[in-house]
Amino acid sequence: MLVCMSEKNQKTEVQLKVIEMVHKEIIEGLNSQRIIISLFTAISAALISASASLYSNKNTEAAAIVLIASGVISSLLFIYWSGEFLKISRSSRFCWKAEELIKSDECFSDVIFHEMWLRSKSSCGKDNFVLMPYGAVQMMLASCSFAQVLAGAWILYFATENVIFIFSSALIIEITLAANIYSYLRIRESRKQIRESV
Repeated sequence: MLVCMSEKNQKTEVQLKVIEMVHKEIIEGLNSQRIIISLFTAISAALISASASLYSNKNTEAAAIVLIASGVISSLLFIYWSGEFLKISRSSRFCWKAEELIKSDECFSDVIFHEMWLRSKSSCGKDNFVLMPYGAVQMMLASCSFAQVLAGAWILYFATENVIFIFSSALIIEITLAANIYSYLRIRESRKQIRESV
């Protein structure tokens, strides 16, 4: 009996250490997301300003290309941000399962765990997740990147009769839109898994 209790305590200690490591991964993911948003803001502002300056100097083709490049970079940042979101949600699900195992130990039955608290229902029947800010950032990154590419392609369409430029910009629009939709669907699936795991 004592050997069994000792083994159980050792397993619980290992689980707690693993949860601590996974929480560090979640914090790293959140920090990466903040950096991505800062990069997105700085790069977009710089390239849109450069594009506006070129456009005012009657250099419309260069202005359009810079705007398209800004949209493509923003789309790549959105894909990276989505990857960090998926990493965070995967780690969160792991912590929840580990917390359930620890909670089954009688010594920890009255301890409040973070992930279990998030998934617990309040008196009004809602959980404690705050997903709206993630949805807002997701919409901002996706819509801004697509709008920049679309605006650049529109300017290029009227600025040149070069078929290669027009075809290339149309292709970039489709690739950017597909990348944004793919990132959105991955995030949506992850949020759905979080909700279903409650």
